[in-house]
Amino acid sequence: DIGALALVEGETLTATRRVQGDVAAGNDERAVWDVFVRVENEAKALVTATTDRVAFDRRTQEAINCCGASLNGAPARHSGIEYKFPFEAEKKTYQYFDTTLGEASDMVYKGSETIEGVSVYRYEQVIEPTKIAALDVPGSLIERTETSVPVDRFYSNVRRVWVEPTTGVIVKGQEEQLSTLR
Repeated sequence: DIGALALVEGETLTATRRVQGDVAAGNDERAVWDVFVRVENEAKALVTATTDRVAFDRRTQEAINCCGASLNGAPARHSGIEYKFPFEAEKKTYQYFDTTLGEASDMVYKGSETIEGVSVYRYEQVIEPTKIAALDVPGSLIERTETSVPVDRFYSNVRRVWVEPTTGVIVKGQEEQLSTLR
């Protein structure tokens, strides 16, 4: 629990994503999406929330840095694909943008499956522990006597997506995120 600076284990979290197209900022070649993701616990309490404004090529899905691209309200350079795969997705590795890191890394094709009668491709992105912030925490949080202790925040994730290959639409997604203080 980031707000309480407390470890919580075994709790199921739910992420809800709202995607809204900015029609005025788009054109025949590019689309612009404003995305809001809210993660909440079983009691419906907010765990995290993010905003993302991304422009991308309508054919390739590759990020285009224009139109006020941002992460959590700050200007950002997007790269790779994000939220959707290209039409006629291939059995290959794509660069997929991670909003926590603010960069793209490999999303690897892992096989074909069927979900409720729909043929899909399964891809996986593994993000090894990466430092994403430096902050001060109460010493008691890490069993120290100091009032405040500088620590690094690390993030890792295993992201899996199931993609309908003709349209490139992600029909199912799963993440195993871990955030630690060191």
